[in-house]
Formats: sequence, C-alpha cells, structure tokens
Amino acid sequence: MGARSQTPFTIRPLAPGYAGALEAMYEDFEPRGGSLGLPPASREKTRQWLSHVTARWHNLVAEQGARLIGHAILADSGPREAELAVFVHQRYRGRGLGTLLAQAAVALARQKGYRRLWAAGSPQRGRSAHGAPVRIPASPRRRPGP
Repeated sequence: MGARSQTPFTIRPLAPGYAGALEAMYEDFEPRGGSLGLPPASREKTRQWLSHVTARWHNLVAEQGARLIGHAILADSGPREAELAVFVHQRYRGRGLGTLLAQAAVALARQKGYRRLWAAGSPQRGRSAHGAPVRIPASPRRRPGP
C-alpha cells in the first residue's frame, strides 16, 4: 500500500511476458525525455529502450490491479555498482510510490551484491537524487532500541 495513499499497489520484479504492460505504461507517460532523455520521445524508441533494459538489467514494477504504474531499473555501471532509475506514471505521482520503488531497488541491489548505487536526475524532476552516490551496507542499519 502506498505511503501517502490508501490505494493498494504491489512492487515486484518484472515478470517475463509483461513487456506489453510496461510499454502500455509508457504510452502516455509524461514528460517524455524529461529525465536525461528518458523515456525516449517516440513509441518506437521507447520499445527499443525497454527491450534493452529488460533484457540486460534488473527491473522492478509497481502495479495497481492489472495496470503497471511505476518502473525501477538497476543498470550495471561498474564492478558491484549500479545506476538506479525510477519512473512513476504521472497519474500516480505524489503518493510515495517513487520512494517505495527506490527503497525496493536498494534492497534488491543489496541482495544482488552491489556496494554502490547512484542516480541522476534533471532539475525539473525536483525530487530526484541528482547523481548522489549511495553506499550500500552489507545489511540494513538498525536504530538503537529504547
């Protein structure tokens, strides 16, 4: 369930055979090319980009019912290092979904043995990480108890 919403959604790895559902999410995605040129402006380029990222890297999706509403990508960028990209369909922004996708991606990165994760954003996004590297500890930090 969303952090700031009562609308339930699920975050999970992209399953084989869901490429069409992912393409459908990006069909009316806005802004096109808004974050470092992604997602690509044309449908054909988007199809090619999705084919590339789903074949090579780790992908998480957020779904509500049968509709995909968010997408996170962990793209290998070096030894034990990955770039994180998070996309949330405009109708579902402002509900904490991007944060939850990023948290799930960090957990997946830890599980896959990555030690460094980074993201780049564009100024119009406002909430993105703007290239800030994140060190991934071997296990989550625990806060001292009472």
